[in-house]
This record gives sequence, structure tokens and C-alpha cells, in this order.
Amino acid sequence: MTKHAPGSDGKNPPTGAIQLRDVTAGDLPIFFEQQLDPVANDMAAFQARDREAFMAHWSKILVDETVTKKTIMTTQVRLTHPRGR
Repeated sequence: MTKHAPGSDGKNPPTGAIQLRDVTAGDLPIFFEQQLDPVANDMAAFQARDREAFMAHWSKILVDETVTKKTIMTTQVRLTHPRGR
């Protein structure tokens, strides 16, 4: 029997509150680790960046006031950012 996360089966609402908050520099190490996931890279058709390239990319994003930068949180756990690379 396959188990689903709450709400993922479309029948039960998620049990944790979900919110968006501004991205901070403290989020970047987690985002870096997430972008190393080979399955996610295959799905997104992108190659992972090394740490230096990743941090340089995000340094530009963080200072760009024309870009909306949000972190998806659930029960105070960072999930991801809804922005592509």
C-alpha cells in the first residue's frame, strides 16, 4: 500500500500550515543541497551548480529588486523556493 503525505492524495488537507516568506541568505545552503538532487535535476532538465556558481547566482538574485524571492515553509521547515534557476 502506498502512503501519501497529508493532502497529497487530494482528499485530505495538509496538516501543517504553509506560508511564503522572503528568502534569506540562511536559506541558501539548504537550496544548494536541494539542487544537487539528481532526480530533481532530471525532472527540471538542469544541471546542478557547484557551490561557488550557485552562491554567485543567488547573490545576484538577492540584490535584484525586480525579482520576487520567496521560501516555501511548512510548520517552520524550509521546503524550497518557487523560482527556477
